Amino acid sequence: MGNSVLKAYEWNNSHGASGGVGMLWQTFPGKDRKTKQGVSIFIVQKKALPRAIRTEEFWENVIKKDALLLTRMRHPHVLDVKRAPHDERGVLVLVTEPVVCSLANLLGDTRGILGNKDGGGTGWGKNATLP
Repeated sequence: MGNSVLKAYEWNNSHGASGGVGMLWQTFPGKDRKTKQGVSIFIVQKKALPRAIRTEEFWENVIKKDALLLTRMRHPHVLDVKRAPHDERGVLVLVTEPVVCSLANLLGDTRGILGNKDGGGTGWGKNATLP
């Protein structure tokens, strides 16, 4: 099935948003299987990174570090992280309170949103499964 964190959530491949460095984070709506509480599931795949930056150093020092910093922020006006980032086989998953989209998406940057001709997504189709 892919990243083991995803087993705890019902989630839909209908993609709602993108964000982060290079708009590489994909955001999917979901629900906690136990509590039925709504969540957003943020996923970034190492293989989705452009070749020029697809290094262990970039993955560790930028992608994973940014996700960990968000987890440490405890403030009512900052995104509430429900489950800490979990990296498994080059797929990093972070679960948060429900979100609609990123600020960049609101301002018109639709790169990384599936089905978008101008930025295209990361190969996650309707029946896609994680590696």
